[in-house]
Amino acid sequence: MSIFERLQGVFQGRGKGVYPTIEPFEYLETLSLFSDGRPFIRLEQKTKKTDGQTPLHQEVGYIRVVGDSRLELLLIQPTGVAEIAEGAYFEEEDTALMEFRSYKVVTTPTAKSVSETLRTYKVRDLELVCEFHMAAVGHDRQLHLRSELTKAEA
Repeated sequence: MSIFERLQGVFQGRGKGVYPTIEPFEYLETLSLFSDGRPFIRLEQKTKKTDGQTPLHQEVGYIRVVGDSRLELLLIQPTGVAEIAEGAYFEEEDTALMEFRSYKVVTTPTAKSVSETLRTYKVRDLELVCEFHMAAVGHDRQLHLRSELTKAEA
């Protein structure tokens, strides 16, 4: 199964957030991944508070396939953060893993300082586990977000 077949669709579920500068929290997440047949996947991620109504965060971007298992990630956030990351795609038995390490993180003058990111996406059957690690506001890179999502029925 190709990376496009495994990832294409809408995944929904719950996540948890932690960081030294905030209180731990839980959230609902929707991650939409689509390809039109060209060698990239459009990504749109949205989160809400667990009340299901109050928006928390969103980001949009692309996963570019640039080699047999090489990937690039381009993401932009309305908080003033843009990420360019290099990554790879691995398959182990029935699980696919994508991992992206930041190549460059750029922030607007009013955004919080983010200096490094690491994102992982692990897909097994209809389940997708996402993790986001970051170095920000003077702290070393560490886990910030983790979500467990299920692919919505088509």
